[in-house]
Amino acid sequence: MQFGIEKLVNPFRDTPRQFNPDKIWYLRATWRCFYFLSFSTAYWFLRQTIKNQKHINQMELERLQAEREKAELEKGLVRSQNALLQAQISPHLLFNTLNFIYNSVQDVSPKASEGVLLLSEVMHYVLQRVHDDGKTDLQHEVEHIEKYIALN
Repeated sequence: MQFGIEKLVNPFRDTPRQFNPDKIWYLRATWRCFYFLSFSTAYWFLRQTIKNQKHINQMELERLQAEREKAELEKGLVRSQNALLQAQISPHLLFNTLNFIYNSVQDVSPKASEGVLLLSEVMHYVLQRVHDDGKTDLQHEVEHIEKYIALN
């Protein structure tokens, strides 16, 4: 063993000499071993952390995509429900009937005819189309509320 280490170490020395491992040599070798093990462990932890972070980011992206799809499905459901309600009431028949009642009551009671007209306008607002995002203009909403209050 001594011969093998001398052959390995002596080419790097200016003057060849016999190898005598002492406490300092063992400490240096142990320190180098610890040093390289520490760096390799740190490198492994760094790679694992990066790998885990990529996995977490991918899962977060999938979760956000699922939430977006869910929101789009809910919006489609609301549109479908609105379309179903609008289809259940035949607007043409409803407004013709309200117009007939308005014309019939106008001569007898102007207050009742005004109530029928307000009811017609409220129903027209309820049955009108909303924007694609399911929202209406604030001005139209306020006018609807005023007419609804006046109706009561």
